[in-house]
Amino acid sequence: MTLKDVNQMMVELVQRANLTDYTYYQFAENSAPPLPYLIFYYPFTQNEGADNVVWSNVNRLNIELYTENKEFGIEAELEAVLTEHGFFYDKSEQYIEDEKMYEVLYEMGVVIDG
Repeated sequence: MTLKDVNQMMVELVQRANLTDYTYYQFAENSAPPLPYLIFYYPFTQNEGADNVVWSNVNRLNIELYTENKEFGIEAELEAVLTEHGFFYDKSEQYIEDEKMYEVLYEMGVVIDG
């Protein structure tokens, strides 16, 4: 998968789940769109290799869904797209009291090859 492929998948996620927008890492201060929206980023790598040589660069891809209420339908749509793209993901969630919104975090590994 290339970085462009990941970006195209993000566009597909927004369109299929009827979200307002997405961005890499964070929206500019005081410019976040109305809920619901997505943020994605690569927080670290989990490379594979042998004999002190990295032979596979595996990036950890995090996709965060932010909603005002718990949105099972949106989550199901996002999970369907991730599955269609061949991702095995872990999912966690939290309510952010200060912001009055839910965050659902999808974590997965992706090999970026271009």
